[in-house]
Amino acid sequence: GHLVNMTRDERSFLYKRCNVTEGEALSWFHLCRDGDSHLVNNLGYCWQSEFRSYHIWTHEALRKYKYMMWIDSDAMCTKTWDVDPMKIFIENNLNLMFDKWPGGITRLEELKGKMEDAYGRGICRVSMDDKGVLFPDYCREDQTKPSIRQVYGFHHITRLDMYRNETHLNFLKSLVTKFKFQRQFDDQLAVTLPALFEDPSKCWDMQSHGFVPGLHHNTFIDGKKRAKYLSYLNFWSQEGKQNWTAGRALCDGLIVSLG
Repeated sequence: GHLVNMTRDERSFLYKRCNVTEGEALSWFHLCRDGDSHLVNNLGYCWQSEFRSYHIWTHEALRKYKYMMWIDSDAMCTKTWDVDPMKIFIENNLNLMFDKWPGGITRLEELKGKMEDAYGRGICRVSMDDKGVLFPDYCREDQTKPSIRQVYGFHHITRLDMYRNETHLNFLKSLVTKFKFQRQFDDQLAVTLPALFEDPSKCWDMQSHGFVPGLHHNTFIDGKKRAKYLSYLNFWSQEGKQNWTAGRALCDGLIVSLG
């Protein structure tokens, strides 16, 4: 369905990126390069990145909701949460709360123009203060290439109404560009920048504000320290189901992959 709805130029560009002959059948598993970038990803991964960058905010399934807690499918709990992160988020009227920052960096000259077109100025650096609140450094006229350290995308909470603002949506649409399935402008960037332009004081680190999720993801806990057990299955068999009563009651027999 995607190819049918693309223009001829979009399809030609996609075939070239994926190094296939025009008209050849494409699958979600074809590996494609973003321009001169070192990034090579399969189309399925690129589509989820585009979807999370722009389409998700106005998707019919989320239209009635005000908040979204995102947890990647391969991010697994290791303990009971004795603090309610949604309570922190709502009571403090936040726009973005995240488990890990930074989670990668974007250095592309084109990004500055996209920010200026949408917001009238660009952010060139992102930092976090000693209270766990993000703050931007806006670009000077002589700065042409932003260097944006972005929120890690595996776990965060967002205020959907804020991202649905027309100005933010216009910016997010520009990130996915006129060609589909690109990942130069990552979904992590799409979560980070609108919240900073809206109000950086409402962009909080979870752990600095009393909530430690303890998520096992990509061999790390909360993206910050190496996990004792590099695979979640080993954590579960060696420690989790013995020591985590609530987890055992809910999940025993369901943990069957390495995670």
